[in-house]
Amino acid sequence: MKTILIADDDAYVTRVLRLALENHGFSVVLASTGIQALEKIRNSVPDCLVTDINMPGMSGRELVEKIDEEFKVRKFPILIVSSLVSRDRKVGVEGRVGVVFMEKPVSPKSLVSLVESALSS
Repeated sequence: MKTILIADDDAYVTRVLRLALENHGFSVVLASTGIQALEKIRNSVPDCLVTDINMPGMSGRELVEKIDEEFKVRKFPILIVSSLVSRDRKVGVEGRVGVVFMEKPVSPKSLVSLVESALSS
């Protein structure tokens, strides 16, 4: 069973994403901040990370940068799901290998499809 880490500070969004992924056979781990997500990754590397951009303490962008600093050869895809996908929000993570942006609101079906696609590449 593939493990997906969801990092998002919005409990409603987290619940919707978690249920969609669990209903398709994924194991889901949750983090409400980028700092919590980084700690969870250090303890057990997920098969995929789904993260928001705006979170308290450490943004999704900072999380991606920190992951790429600590894990020189990152073997898991990162999906950034955010309502803020403007050009300036993508600076710093756009063009990184294995990082994909998806704009909120995201349908559960689209999320599952994107996760499955990211895991198969």
